[in-house]
Amino acid sequence: MIRIRRPRLDDPAIIRLIQRELLPLSHFQYTDEQLRKEMPMRLKNGITYVAADEENGEPFGFVHFMVHGALLYVDMLAIDSSYRGKGYGTKLMARCESAAKKRGCERAKLLVDIRNTYALHFYERLGYRTVRYMPETYCFEMNKSLSTPDYHMNG
Repeated sequence: MIRIRRPRLDDPAIIRLIQRELLPLSHFQYTDEQLRKEMPMRLKNGITYVAADEENGEPFGFVHFMVHGALLYVDMLAIDSSYRGKGYGTKLMARCESAAKKRGCERAKLLVDIRNTYALHFYERLGYRTVRYMPETYCFEMNKSLSTPDYHMNG
C-alpha cells in the first residue's frame, strides 16, 4: 500500500533506506548522526509517500517531493532492494506526479547520481529524459512533461 508519511512511525525506516539504497551510490557523504539530524528537517519541506505492506507497517520504500509553482521536484526515491521490480517505485512516482498535477504542476525535474544506472533506466521508462550532466554534483538532471500520461497508476 502507498500512504502519506507519518514522521514518528516512518522516519527511522526512511533513514535506513537512505543509508542502504541511496548513499552507497551518491558522492554525498553523511555520518549516521548527520543523517538522523538533517533528514527529518529535509522531509518537512515537501511531501513524502511511503510504500508498506500494511497501514502501520514499516516502509520498504518512499518518495519525497516538493512543488514549486508549475514544477514538481522529486527529491528522493528509494525502494528496498528485496522489493524492487514489483512496481512500487512506479506506484510511488505515479502518486507524487498525480498530487503535483492537482497542484498545477506542468513538468517534473529530478537529479540522479552518475553511479545510479538502475535509477537512470527506471526514470527513462517513466518518460523522464536526461537534459544535462552537472559535473559539480556528479548528477544527471532529468525532466518530464506532466501534461501527458506515460504510465498508469494502480493501487
